[in-house]
Amino acid sequence: MSFSLYNYLDYKLAIKDRLKELKKNKPKFSVLFLSEKLSIQYTFLSKVLNSKTHHLNEDQVFITGQTLEFLHDEIDYLLLLRSYGATTDQNRQNFLFQRISTLQKQQTLSVNSAKPQQSQFDDDMKYLMSYHNIIIHVALSIKEVQKNPYMLSTYLGLDFSQIKDALIMLDRMGQIEYDQKNNQIKKVQNSRTHFGKDHPLTRTHQLVMKTFLNQKSFGLAEDKKENMFFTFTTDKNGFDQIKKKIKEFAGEIQKTTFDTDHTGVYQLNLDFLEVFNHIK
Repeated sequence: MSFSLYNYLDYKLAIKDRLKELKKNKPKFSVLFLSEKLSIQYTFLSKVLNSKTHHLNEDQVFITGQTLEFLHDEIDYLLLLRSYGATTDQNRQNFLFQRISTLQKQQTLSVNSAKPQQSQFDDDMKYLMSYHNIIIHVALSIKEVQKNPYMLSTYLGLDFSQIKDALIMLDRMGQIEYDQKNNQIKKVQNSRTHFGKDHPLTRTHQLVMKTFLNQKSFGLAEDKKENMFFTFTTDKNGFDQIKKKIKEFAGEIQKTTFDTDHTGVYQLNLDFLEVFNHIK
Protein backbone atom coordinates (compact mmCIF):
# COMPACT_ATOMS: atom_id res chain seq x y z
CA MET A 1 0.00 0.00 0.00
CA SER A 2 1.46 3.37 -0.98
CA PHE A 3 2.15 6.09 1.57
CA SER A 4 -0.72 8.51 2.26
CA LEU A 5 -0.13 11.33 4.71
CA TYR A 6 -3.87 11.70 5.31
CA ASN A 7 -3.93 8.33 7.08
CA TYR A 8 -1.92 9.85 9.94
CA LEU A 9 -2.85 11.68 13.12
CA ASP A 10 0.70 11.71 14.54
CA TYR A 11 3.04 13.94 12.51
CA LYS A 12 6.18 12.32 13.91
CA LEU A 13 5.09 8.84 12.86
CA ALA A 14 4.19 10.26 9.44
CA ILE A 15 7.70 11.72 9.08
CA LYS A 16 9.40 8.46 10.07
CA ASP A 17 7.25 6.38 7.73
CA ARG A 18 7.77 8.85 4.89
CA LEU A 19 11.54 8.56 5.34
CA LYS A 20 11.25 4.76 5.08
CA GLU A 21 9.07 5.06 1.98
CA LEU A 22 11.47 7.42 0.20
CA LYS A 23 14.53 5.41 1.24
CA LYS A 24 13.33 2.45 -0.87
CA ASN A 25 14.25 4.28 -4.06
CA LYS A 26 16.49 7.03 -2.70
CA PRO A 27 18.95 5.65 -0.10
CA LYS A 28 20.03 9.14 1.00
CA PHE A 29 16.77 9.66 2.90
CA SER A 30 17.38 9.05 6.59
CA VAL A 31 17.06 10.78 9.94
CA LEU A 32 20.68 11.92 9.52
CA PHE A 33 19.90 13.39 6.09
CA LEU A 34 16.86 15.22 7.48
CA SER A 35 18.80 16.55 10.49
CA GLU A 36 21.36 18.07 8.12
CA LYS A 37 18.57 19.81 6.19
CA LEU A 38 17.17 21.16 9.48
CA SER A 39 20.64 22.18 10.73
CA ILE A 40 20.14 20.31 14.00
CA GLN A 41 21.97 17.39 15.59
CA TYR A 42 21.00 13.90 14.52
CA THR A 43 20.62 12.75 18.16
CA PHE A 44 18.28 15.66 18.93
CA LEU A 45 16.05 14.98 15.91
CA SER A 46 15.92 11.28 16.72
CA LYS A 47 14.93 12.11 20.30
CA VAL A 48 12.16 14.48 19.17
CA LEU A 49 10.71 11.99 16.69
CA ASN A 50 10.46 9.37 19.41
CA SER A 51 9.26 11.67 22.19
CA LYS A 52 5.71 12.44 23.35
CA THR A 53 6.64 15.79 24.88
CA HIS A 54 9.25 17.33 22.56
CA HIS A 55 8.26 18.83 19.21
CA LEU A 56 9.76 20.37 16.11
CA ASN A 57 8.85 24.02 15.61
CA GLU A 58 6.65 25.06 12.66
CA ASP A 59 9.58 26.23 10.54
CA GLN A 60 11.30 22.87 11.03
CA VAL A 61 8.11 21.00 10.09
CA PHE A 62 7.76 23.17 6.98
CA ILE A 63 11.34 22.40 5.91
CA THR A 64 10.73 18.73 6.67
CA GLY A 65 7.68 18.75 4.42
CA GLN A 66 9.69 20.22 1.56
CA THR A 67 12.61 17.85 2.12
CA LEU A 68 10.32 14.81 2.15
CA GLU A 69 8.78 15.93 -1.15
CA PHE A 70 5.29 16.62 0.12
CA LEU A 71 2.91 18.72 -1.96
CA HIS A 72 1.80 22.14 -0.71
CA ASP A 73 -1.53 20.85 0.61
CA GLU A 74 0.24 17.99 2.32
CA ILE A 75 2.66 20.37 4.04
CA ASP A 76 -0.34 22.34 5.32
CA TYR A 77 -1.79 19.09 6.65
CA LEU A 78 1.54 18.14 8.27
CA LEU A 79 1.65 21.52 10.02
CA LEU A 80 -1.92 20.94 11.19
CA LEU A 81 -0.88 17.57 12.66
CA ARG A 82 2.02 19.27 14.40
CA SER A 83 -0.34 21.84 15.99
CA TYR A 84 -2.66 19.04 17.08
CA GLY A 85 0.18 17.08 18.64
CA ALA A 86 1.78 20.06 20.37
CA THR A 87 -1.21 21.86 21.88
CA THR A 88 -2.08 21.29 25.52
CA ASP A 89 -5.41 23.12 25.32
CA GLN A 90 -8.25 20.59 25.13
CA ASN A 91 -10.65 22.92 23.31
CA ARG A 92 -8.06 23.74 20.65
CA GLN A 93 -7.19 20.07 20.32
CA ASN A 94 -10.87 19.23 19.71
CA PHE A 95 -11.08 22.05 17.17
CA LEU A 96 -7.98 20.83 15.33
CA PHE A 97 -9.22 17.25 15.38
CA GLN A 98 -12.41 18.31 13.60
CA ARG A 99 -10.35 20.06 10.89
CA ILE A 100 -8.14 17.00 10.50
CA SER A 101 -11.15 14.68 10.23
CA THR A 102 -12.72 16.91 7.58
CA LEU A 103 -9.54 16.89 5.49
CA GLN A 104 -9.23 13.12 5.81
CA LYS A 105 -12.82 12.63 4.61
CA GLN A 106 -12.28 15.05 1.72
CA GLN A 107 -9.16 13.16 0.69
CA THR A 108 -11.00 9.83 0.82
CA LEU A 109 -13.75 11.22 -1.42
CA SER A 110 -11.13 12.63 -3.78
CA VAL A 111 -9.33 9.29 -4.08
CA ASN A 112 -12.59 7.40 -4.65
CA SER A 113 -13.65 9.79 -7.39
CA ALA A 114 -10.23 10.00 -9.09
CA LYS A 115 -10.89 7.10 -11.46
CA PRO A 116 -14.23 8.43 -12.79
CA GLN A 117 -12.68 11.89 -13.17
CA GLN A 118 -9.75 10.43 -15.13
CA SER A 119 -12.18 8.50 -17.31
CA GLN A 120 -14.11 11.70 -18.00
CA PHE A 121 -10.89 13.56 -18.84
CA ASP A 122 -9.86 10.76 -21.21
CA ASP A 123 -13.19 11.06 -23.02
CA ASP A 124 -12.85 14.84 -23.14
CA MET A 125 -9.40 14.44 -24.69
CA LYS A 126 -10.64 12.02 -27.35
CA TYR A 127 -13.61 14.28 -28.07
CA LEU A 128 -11.60 17.47 -28.40
CA MET A 129 -8.47 16.19 -30.09
CA SER A 130 -10.22 14.72 -33.16
CA TYR A 131 -12.10 17.22 -35.30
CA HIS A 132 -14.49 14.58 -36.65
CA ASN A 133 -15.95 13.96 -33.16
CA ILE A 134 -17.16 17.57 -33.01
CA ILE A 135 -18.46 17.41 -36.57
CA ILE A 136 -20.30 14.16 -35.87
CA HIS A 137 -21.81 15.59 -32.69
CA VAL A 138 -23.09 18.69 -34.49
CA ALA A 139 -24.31 16.68 -37.50
CA LEU A 140 -26.46 14.54 -35.23
CA SER A 141 -28.82 17.52 -34.88
CA ILE A 142 -29.92 16.81 -38.46
CA LYS A 143 -33.02 14.58 -38.42
CA GLU A 144 -31.91 12.44 -41.35
CA VAL A 145 -28.56 11.79 -39.68
CA GLN A 146 -30.26 10.80 -36.42
CA LYS A 147 -32.12 8.08 -38.33
CA ASN A 148 -28.93 6.85 -40.02
CA PRO A 149 -25.76 8.26 -38.41
CA TYR A 150 -23.58 6.00 -40.56
CA MET A 151 -24.44 8.11 -43.60
CA LEU A 152 -21.77 10.49 -42.26
CA SER A 153 -19.15 8.00 -43.42
CA THR A 154 -19.57 9.25 -46.98
CA TYR A 155 -19.47 12.94 -46.11
CA LEU A 156 -16.53 12.77 -43.69
CA GLY A 157 -14.45 10.06 -45.34
CA LEU A 158 -14.59 7.88 -42.22
CA ASP A 159 -15.22 4.15 -41.97
CA PHE A 160 -18.15 2.73 -40.00
CA SER A 161 -15.98 1.74 -37.04
CA GLN A 162 -14.83 5.35 -36.57
CA ILE A 163 -18.43 6.55 -36.64
CA LYS A 164 -19.46 3.87 -34.14
CA ASP A 165 -16.59 4.67 -31.75
CA ALA A 166 -17.59 8.34 -31.79
CA LEU A 167 -21.25 7.54 -31.14
CA ILE A 168 -20.43 5.22 -28.23
CA MET A 169 -18.14 7.86 -26.71
CA LEU A 170 -20.76 10.61 -27.10
CA ASP A 171 -23.33 8.35 -25.46
CA ARG A 172 -20.95 7.62 -22.57
CA MET A 173 -20.33 11.35 -22.12
CA GLY A 174 -24.06 12.01 -21.90
CA GLN A 175 -24.06 14.05 -25.10
CA ILE A 176 -26.45 11.72 -26.95
CA GLU A 177 -28.69 8.69 -26.42
CA TYR A 178 -27.54 6.08 -28.91
CA ASP A 179 -29.72 3.06 -29.70
CA GLN A 180 -27.05 0.59 -30.84
CA LYS A 181 -29.58 -2.12 -31.65
CA ASN A 182 -31.37 0.02 -34.24
CA ASN A 183 -28.36 2.27 -35.03
CA GLN A 184 -30.36 5.41 -34.35
CA ILE A 185 -29.92 8.51 -32.22
CA LYS A 186 -32.79 8.94 -29.79
CA LYS A 187 -31.66 12.25 -28.26
CA VAL A 188 -28.94 14.86 -28.78
CA GLN A 189 -27.56 17.22 -26.15
CA ASN A 190 -25.77 20.27 -27.57
CA SER A 191 -24.69 21.64 -24.20
CA ARG A 192 -20.99 20.88 -24.72
CA THR A 193 -20.28 20.97 -28.44
CA HIS A 194 -17.20 23.03 -27.60
CA PHE A 195 -15.62 23.58 -24.21
CA GLY A 196 -15.00 26.83 -22.32
CA LYS A 197 -11.67 28.64 -22.10
CA ASP A 198 -11.02 27.26 -18.61
CA HIS A 199 -10.81 23.67 -19.87
CA PRO A 200 -7.11 22.64 -20.13
CA LEU A 201 -7.62 21.21 -23.62
CA THR A 202 -9.59 24.11 -25.13
CA ARG A 203 -6.72 25.93 -26.83
CA THR A 204 -5.29 22.73 -28.30
CA HIS A 205 -8.77 21.77 -29.47
CA GLN A 206 -9.16 25.13 -31.19
CA LEU A 207 -5.86 24.60 -32.98
CA VAL A 208 -7.06 21.17 -34.18
CA MET A 209 -10.29 22.68 -35.52
CA LYS A 210 -8.48 25.58 -37.23
CA THR A 211 -6.04 23.18 -38.87
CA PHE A 212 -8.96 21.11 -40.13
CA LEU A 213 -10.73 24.22 -41.47
CA ASN A 214 -7.62 25.43 -43.27
CA GLN A 215 -7.10 22.05 -44.90
CA LYS A 216 -10.76 21.84 -45.86
CA SER A 217 -10.75 25.37 -47.27
CA PHE A 218 -8.08 24.62 -49.87
CA GLY A 219 -10.23 21.98 -51.49
CA LEU A 220 -13.49 23.98 -51.60
CA ALA A 221 -14.86 26.06 -54.45
CA GLU A 222 -15.10 29.80 -53.79
CA ASP A 223 -18.90 29.68 -53.47
CA LYS A 224 -18.53 27.18 -50.62
CA LYS A 225 -16.46 29.41 -48.35
CA GLU A 226 -15.84 32.97 -47.22
CA ASN A 227 -12.31 33.88 -46.17
CA MET A 228 -11.59 37.29 -44.68
CA PHE A 229 -8.35 38.58 -43.24
CA PHE A 230 -7.73 41.96 -41.57
CA THR A 231 -4.75 43.65 -39.97
CA PHE A 232 -5.32 47.14 -38.57
CA THR A 233 -4.48 49.60 -35.79
CA THR A 234 -6.67 50.74 -32.89
CA ASP A 235 -6.33 51.29 -29.14
CA LYS A 236 -7.47 49.50 -25.97
CA ASN A 237 -10.88 51.13 -26.11
CA GLY A 238 -11.34 50.14 -29.76
CA PHE A 239 -10.15 46.62 -28.98
CA ASP A 240 -12.76 46.23 -26.24
CA GLN A 241 -15.54 47.64 -28.44
CA ILE A 242 -14.71 45.25 -31.29
CA LYS A 243 -14.65 42.25 -28.94
CA LYS A 244 -18.11 43.26 -27.74
CA LYS A 245 -19.39 43.54 -31.33
CA ILE A 246 -17.95 40.11 -32.17
CA LYS A 247 -19.86 38.56 -29.26
CA GLU A 248 -23.05 40.31 -30.37
CA PHE A 249 -22.44 39.11 -33.93
CA ALA A 250 -21.97 35.53 -32.70
CA GLY A 251 -25.31 35.78 -30.92
CA GLU A 252 -27.00 36.99 -34.11
CA ILE A 253 -25.52 34.08 -36.06
CA GLN A 254 -26.88 31.62 -33.51
CA LYS A 255 -30.36 33.14 -33.79
CA THR A 256 -30.17 32.91 -37.59
CA THR A 257 -29.54 29.16 -37.40
CA PHE A 258 -32.73 28.68 -35.40
CA ASP A 259 -34.86 29.84 -38.33
CA THR A 260 -33.22 27.69 -41.02
CA ASP A 261 -33.50 24.09 -42.20
CA HIS A 262 -30.75 21.95 -40.69
CA THR A 263 -29.31 20.07 -43.64
CA GLY A 264 -25.57 20.69 -43.42
CA VAL A 265 -22.68 21.41 -41.05
CA TYR A 266 -20.78 24.70 -41.24
CA GLN A 267 -17.71 25.96 -39.40
CA LEU A 268 -16.97 29.59 -38.46
CA ASN A 269 -13.78 30.67 -36.71
CA LEU A 270 -13.24 34.18 -35.36
CA ASP A 271 -9.81 35.19 -34.06
CA PHE A 272 -9.16 38.70 -32.82
CA LEU A 273 -6.01 39.44 -30.86
CA GLU A 274 -3.63 42.20 -29.87
CA VAL A 275 -0.28 41.86 -31.66
CA PHE A 276 1.30 44.72 -29.71
CA ASN A 277 0.29 48.03 -28.13
CA HIS A 278 1.47 50.97 -26.04
CA ILE A 279 3.46 52.80 -28.68
CA LYS A 280 3.96 56.36 -27.45
